Amino acid sequence: MSRSPVSRGAMRRLITKLVVATLGVPAAAAASPAEVEADGDRDPDAVDDAEVEAALHLASGDAGGAGAHALAILLDHMRPIDATRAAATAALSPRLDVRLAVGEALTWCFPLVGADVVIDHLSRDADAAVRLAAARAAHARRGSIDDPAVLERLSVDPEPAVRDAARLALLGR
Repeated sequence: MSRSPVSRGAMRRLITKLVVATLGVPAAAAASPAEVEADGDRDPDAVDDAEVEAALHLASGDAGGAGAHALAILLDHMRPIDATRAAATAALSPRLDVRLAVGEALTWCFPLVGADVVIDHLSRDADAAVRLAAARAAHARRGSIDDPAVLERLSVDPEPAVRDAARLALLGR
């Protein structure tokens, strides 16, 4: 039996969709073999908006952190411009769960152009959980983000958990 070669990007999309489907996202998110074969002409590093939305859906519905990790992996495997666009779009979302998901994803260290800007934006969020995720992300990325302004600002946050996390991060420098 002969099999046609599947591009790296198509395989990554299939795996992402299968993981998302397995973890409770509607079955429409899963890819069929025909979709994978039809994807053969696409840029192997291109990730479409539906894949990002599926990863955000997974990450936003997951309190245990596996979804944020999956989102971090997806962002890490995207072309830099697409990853930056996806992270910035998620940070600007009106949905709290999406902003929180991208904040948690940024606690995982992977290269992301503009991560400091996204973290700074999230650190000004109205919700304390998002600001806490931003403090954790700023701490995790302190080696690649030299400006401690985010952590300094959050060290005087009105929310005790955010304030404590930022102060501990500053002490760890």
